[in-house]
Amino acid sequence: MPNKKEPLSIIAIKTLLAVIIFTGVGTIIVGGGWLIGNNYENKTDDKIVKPVDQEMRKCVKEGEKFYLKPGEPQTKECCHGLKTGTFYSIVNGKCIPESIASICIDCPSGKCGLGENKCNCPEDCREQIDTADWKTYRNEKYGYSFKYPQDSSISSNQFATDEHEAFNIALRNNKSVFNVEVQDPKMFENVATVVQTMNLELKEFTEKIWKLNKEDINPNIKNKKVGKILQTTIDGKIAYQFALTESYHDERGGYTLDRRHFYFFTENNGLNFMIWFPADDQVAQQILSTFKFTEK
Repeated sequence: MPNKKEPLSIIAIKTLLAVIIFTGVGTIIVGGGWLIGNNYENKTDDKIVKPVDQEMRKCVKEGEKFYLKPGEPQTKECCHGLKTGTFYSIVNGKCIPESIASICIDCPSGKCGLGENKCNCPEDCREQIDTADWKTYRNEKYGYSFKYPQDSSISSNQFATDEHEAFNIALRNNKSVFNVEVQDPKMFENVATVVQTMNLELKEFTEKIWKLNKEDINPNIKNKKVGKILQTTIDGKIAYQFALTESYHDERGGYTLDRRHFYFFTENNGLNFMIWFPADDQVAQQILSTFKFTEK
């Protein structure tokens, strides 16, 4: 019995379906990928790339604790802008670290934030110190004052100039260090680059000193860290601060630092002021809180 010929329309439809099926299979084979449920696994050059564990991607927020056992790999990180600190409990005024607990903190930030205390961020979480019996220092020439402990001494760093008129003074005792330098261009009239820097507006002056330290290439100084510039206030006036380790450097030279220091910058009567002290010095921070301009 002779075969019955199929209509051309049926033949065309079958041919089209065959091409679609062939193309789909070829795409799957060439691409090397197989869709199974909701999981996709791609094989390229014999290397299998799998989805990243979503839990591993989550950063730890400010004030949150996480635990790491000794010998275990680091699997968690603090969110951007935060740093890992030790978690401390304060018992009878003493700092007791929790050996396997870490906490994410925003330190230094100028305020005592989540998870911070005097143990893991003393620069933000200051202890209140009784200043009732402190003395008062006054600089008559540059118009400022501050209180300081009775067992401290204040000296002038300006040759043949009394400490009450010097542009640069230093306070010392057996525990604390506190320095104030007025950026007076008259003291460096013969050094044009120094005068130019001192005459900058406060923010520009701060940024210039920050940049000089950030770009410091002294081969004898290693692992120097320069913190970000933060805005704050001193005696109600706008001020800026940043932290430094290892050394300080500017156009006049520099000096080494035995530990991390804070540098503060403010302005009064057209002159920039620079104040600095060790970041962990609670007494120096209390002195700064008493700093006043007597002439505004």
